[in-house]
Order: sequence, then C-alpha cells, then structure tokens
Amino acid sequence: MRVRKNMNRCDLLKATSMSIAAAGLSGYAEEIPGVMRQGAKSNLLFVMTGQQRFDTLNCAGNTFLKTPNLAAVIDPSSLICNVLSWPSVSLS
Repeated sequence: MRVRKNMNRCDLLKATSMSIAAAGLSGYAEEIPGVMRQGAKSNLLFVMTGQQRFDTLNCAGNTFLKTPNLAAVIDPSSLICNVLSWPSVSLS
C-alpha cells in the first residue's frame, strides 16, 4: 500500500467508503463446512524472535541445531517461509 502525504477530501471519502463496503460484504462470505464450528474461537500463536536467520530452525532444514520444542509447535501448523523484515533502527 502506498502512503500519500497529501490526501484531499475526495480521496479520503473514496478510501473510507471502500473500507466500509469491504467490511460490510465480508459478512456474506461463504463458510467452508467443517473448518470452523459456529461460535468457536480460533487459536493464533505468533512466535517472533530477533536476530535470527531463516535457516536457524531444525524444522526449516538446519541439521546442526536441535529445536524440538519449536518443531513440536510448527509440525502440526504453518511455517511462513517468505517474510521481509526491515530494521527498526537505521544509521543516517
């Protein structure tokens, strides 16, 4: 998404109306049977670590390091392999 520095009133109204329409239409999306029970809450667990390369987990292909606890969490779930991370501090 591109961030614009100077947004006029017409652009703001367009963006707001598109957001409201998208939020309203999301209630009409079809539910896949058997995926989620009515009223059930989904469980999300985000594991974020700092200063770690993509291949420092045993489940990501590293045979030297042993990470059995993380492998036990990742095996029955999803492993996101293509992530871009910008540094929070940059030198000028």
